Amino acid sequence: MSGESEELLKIRVLTSSIASVAIITELIFGYIGIVSIPMHYLCLVFLPIMILPIGYSALREFIEKPFNVDFLMTIVSIGAIYIGAYHEALLILILFNFSEYIEDKTIDKLKSTLEEFSKLVPKVASVITNRKVIEINVENIKVGDILLIKPGERIPVDGVILEGNTTIDTSAVTGESIPVDVHKGDTVLSGTINLTNSIKIKATKPFIDSTVSRITKLVLEARERKTRIERFIDKFSLYYTPVIIILALLTIIIPVLLYGQGFKLWLYRALVLLVLACPSALIISTPITYFVGITRATRSGVIVKGSVYIETLSKVKAMAFDKTGTITQNKLVVKKIIPINTSERDLLKIAAALEAQSNHPVAVAIVEKAKEIGLEINASADVKETPGMGLEGNINGIGYVMIGNEKFLKKKGVIIKDEILRPNEKAVYVSTNGNIVGVIVLEDIIRESARDAIKELYEIGIKDIIMLTGDREEVARKIASRVSIKKYFANLLPEDKVRKVVELKKEYGIVSMVGDGINDAPALAQSDTGIAIGTAGNDIAIEAADVAVMSDNLRKIPYVVRLSRKIQRILKINLGLTFALKIGLIILGFLGYIPLIIAVLGDDGLTLFVIANVLPILKYGDQSAS
Repeated sequence: MSGESEELLKIRVLTSSIASVAIITELIFGYIGIVSIPMHYLCLVFLPIMILPIGYSALREFIEKPFNVDFLMTIVSIGAIYIGAYHEALLILILFNFSEYIEDKTIDKLKSTLEEFSKLVPKVASVITNRKVIEINVENIKVGDILLIKPGERIPVDGVILEGNTTIDTSAVTGESIPVDVHKGDTVLSGTINLTNSIKIKATKPFIDSTVSRITKLVLEARERKTRIERFIDKFSLYYTPVIIILALLTIIIPVLLYGQGFKLWLYRALVLLVLACPSALIISTPITYFVGITRATRSGVIVKGSVYIETLSKVKAMAFDKTGTITQNKLVVKKIIPINTSERDLLKIAAALEAQSNHPVAVAIVEKAKEIGLEINASADVKETPGMGLEGNINGIGYVMIGNEKFLKKKGVIIKDEILRPNEKAVYVSTNGNIVGVIVLEDIIRESARDAIKELYEIGIKDIIMLTGDREEVARKIASRVSIKKYFANLLPEDKVRKVVELKKEYGIVSMVGDGINDAPALAQSDTGIAIGTAGNDIAIEAADVAVMSDNLRKIPYVVRLSRKIQRILKINLGLTFALKIGLIILGFLGYIPLIIAVLGDDGLTLFVIANVLPILKYGDQSAS
């Protein structure tokens, strides 16, 4: 609402308050026998004052929305005055103004809840330049700036720690209540709080592209992605109000002109019809329900990019999960080292010399293992990587080394004899100068929340959960068994995952895909609702998904499914009751059983009921945070 509209609403509430006090005073004085101003005089004083602001609001909106609620209330008030129903006209305006005020304040409260995210960063930041600490506006922070973050301060932009270690409260961004220990080299996100020690960080993003800014932007944009129900209500309301006005006119014309009945009687009933048919409760019920739901999800660290995805999630029949980086942590560990004609240490040292040049999870695991046992890594500068297959290059004093899967080495002409161990797990083979010198077996680390999340999804009625992975059959079977997933597909390339999602949609109807949002982007896009896990600070993942879970807690997924179902239930209740009561009251009003003042109470009461029924969603429990 614009500043001018807010001022108008304040004027309307002020005049309504004064009128209410005057009426109550008159009633009290009249009851105890003190001479007071007669009620109809009070009405004649306040009615013009109260009609003017509402009429002005109606005219301001008339070009964009001719048959707005203010327009209807203006007609009803003037009509009531014409037939001499001064008291009812005054009470109509008082109740309408207070109802509008409550509705407006509720929406403002929801907006302010979202705006809290933009306030999760300080206005200024301490930047280290020329060995001095100076304060600058956070919007002026540039990529590469060195920032000093003291204990108790919020981190203004995404960055990486250059110096120090501390504990970070990430709850405002990820929804996780347990603080996280961070050290030199770790990434930290804007909006999180430094709890214990001073640290120096290097800004990796400007303020406008940092996590908090992106969350706020995504949530506000979510209001534009509407469900079928919302689009229907929008179109319905365009025709609904003019039709009601025509019916109100016919309510007057037919009995008066065709049957010679009293004009004022049927004008009164027409006014009752206009009030009862007022679409405010109907129009507000859908957007406010979804708005509250998206706000609640955001508080829990789940960004839902539109109400359409809430609607879809509530109907999901099956869920497909990527394995690496989703069910597992995207982190491997070396489980076993099997040397052939060499020692374990030498085999690991050879492998680490090549893998030190790669960021692949296999490479990271091998290098970390080498460091763990105290090996000095002489990284080779001459390394060629074949994505998804392996590495090769020259190492001084050793010769030409290749490391990768069995298919990669065979393609390079390396003979892998039948007696060489082929583990039923993730493994890489190491060869020097064309000869196999060993096998390194690796193991996926399953996310702690994976088992509970899968169990909860089955419990809330998801028909089937399917794991999709590029790993071998043996690895897939083992991981699926450990997290109680009954169906899986292995040896899948990215395009195979897309094909599988299409097949699952044909089998189950509505299917959601859960992945890490990077390699899984095509499959996420193909599903009805793509959910990216662990997306905080990951721009690619956030953009790829329809729903972005900021933490790596998989239990957020059953939570957001339950939340979406609750939102849909409340929406159906609100719409169902609104339609049923509107139709029932309109019929009774037409027959003359409902006076004008009760009609106003019924319409405004419905609007307030819709709001009251929706607001508890803001407190809907997130068990994943416990």
